[in-house]
Amino acid sequence: MRLAFVVLAVSAFASVAHAQIDPCASSTGRRVQVSGSAQIRATPDRATFTVGVSTEAPAVAQAFASNAARVQAVISALKSKGASSKEIQTSNLDVQPVLSDDGRKTVAYRVSNQVTVTRNDTESVGQLLQAAVEAGANNAGGLSFSVADTSKNQARGLELAFQDARSKAETLASAAGAKVGDAICVSESYGMQPGPMNTLAFNKAMFSAPIEAGSEFLNYGVQATFELKAR
Repeated sequence: MRLAFVVLAVSAFASVAHAQIDPCASSTGRRVQVSGSAQIRATPDRATFTVGVSTEAPAVAQAFASNAARVQAVISALKSKGASSKEIQTSNLDVQPVLSDDGRKTVAYRVSNQVTVTRNDTESVGQLLQAAVEAGANNAGGLSFSVADTSKNQARGLELAFQDARSKAETLASAAGAKVGDAICVSESYGMQPGPMNTLAFNKAMFSAPIEAGSEFLNYGVQATFELKAR
């Protein structure tokens, strides 16, 4: 019984010791924890917008039939200007009763159908929007531009974020009368990425105006722990 107790005690001690190991422990017993961030300006190469059709009719079947015909015309117009089936997606289909002025009676039905277009081509946006409206779309919005593949800038963004973190660590170390040693722990921090830039609502009068994608800032961040050494 005594031997069993000793074995259990040693095992328990080993488990506690293992659980208390600090993966970011400093060999000098001193360390500094900082965060770093960076922004990279990138040119958007993806455009997204939504167009739709709203129709009303006394009977729900009539409203659906009329809406379906007009939406199909809009989709055909988008495809005629280069949009593929993979780039066009139904994003909303809604049916609502239209009530009388006193709200007691259903006098018609309103069907709304919206499709969202996403293309890795920002230069064709104006033509696509104009084609959709000319084909019968009577509502549109949500035009936005974004970067399709942010991983192309990730390595440089994280490198700059780490440099920012080390600069902060050096400032703090100097204030504490020490100097920065090796990085003993580094991890990527996930903050909020900016939403698509240059978002706007639009109307028919805007289609003759140039549409510019502009630029977008991509955010990167790291959390880092550095060893502190004596000067």
